[in-house]
Amino acid sequence: MGRVIFTVACAVFSFAGVAYASPLPNGGVTADEIAAVLKTKGLVAEIGKDSDGDPVITTSVDEVNFWIYFYGCKAGRCTSIQFSKGYDLDKGLSFEQANEWNYEFRFGKMSLDNEKDPYVKMDLNVEKGATTESRIKHNFGMARPEGYRKAVRLMEMADRFGIPVLSIVDSAGAYPGIGAEERGQAEAIARSTDACLSL
Repeated sequence: MGRVIFTVACAVFSFAGVAYASPLPNGGVTADEIAAVLKTKGLVAEIGKDSDGDPVITTSVDEVNFWIYFYGCKAGRCTSIQFSKGYDLDKGLSFEQANEWNYEFRFGKMSLDNEKDPYVKMDLNVEKGATTESRIKHNFGMARPEGYRKAVRLMEMADRFGIPVLSIVDSAGAYPGIGAEERGQAEAIARSTDACLSL
């Protein structure tokens, strides 16, 4: 499917090469904060509202438009964002092609509309927690080895399709638990750093 497929990778790191240098506030992000990051990278970011009244940003990379939807919004701060892009193809895709894509790139979801045109979405949870209970639920915003490996796969996919990577920097860092070390935390961090610097 080559260039037809669109994915946007968001990696959460705490090292050099930052796009957004201050820590994310409790309760998630605002559309204005994400728009500011996009604008610092020279992208257009138009903020509007979706059918539920939540923010949506329309932007583009290399003349390809995509949308950033915000979910779980309270007082303007949103705990989850979704990058999405739809395509209008001359010949639609088969369900088998969509299923194959979903199997290979499981961190992005593809669906087909009534004309079998692909619609690709990727979700990103940005909630760190505000109370002790919610911070525990959200692991204090700290990445585990699996999160770093997910970031590597997404950065490699973005590199393969020539899509820029938007890096939202969060100062929480890696989860320091014994289980994380047993699952290769140091190796996962090193590989993700290497993947990011190789883009």
